[in-house]
Amino acid sequence: MSESRIINIDYDKHTITYYYDSHEDDGLEEDQKQGRQYVTESVFKFIKKLIIHIPDKGFHTVRYYGFYGNKSKKKFPSHLKLYTKQEIRKLHNRLFWRISLLLTYKYDPLLCICGSTMKVNKELSYFPDNYFGGG
Repeated sequence: MSESRIINIDYDKHTITYYYDSHEDDGLEEDQKQGRQYVTESVFKFIKKLIIHIPDKGFHTVRYYGFYGNKSKKKFPSHLKLYTKQEIRKLHNRLFWRISLLLTYKYDPLLCICGSTMKVNKELSYFPDNYFGGG
């Protein structure tokens, strides 16, 4: 969240006022949209919401990977599909890691704290050539 979205901080009452643009109504007509949402809440609740987005110590975030990476060894023409149906099935079967984490640690890596489940879009992902046992 950008600091520019913070409108007011009341140090006496320990409250903060900020705004956000709701994306839940993106598919609706303009006259049905809620528009910009303004929130005033306790600074402690606000900080709690921010802290959950701080990665753990030593956690490596992935940036500039796949098509965004400048060290990609293979250049793909934009009109070619990345995977065959067989390769997509193999990727789908590799999701056993999620079930293993669920059974072992009672933790679902694809479950967001808001309660919704993230979707893995394999067709828009990039994997190295040797990922499927190729050369």
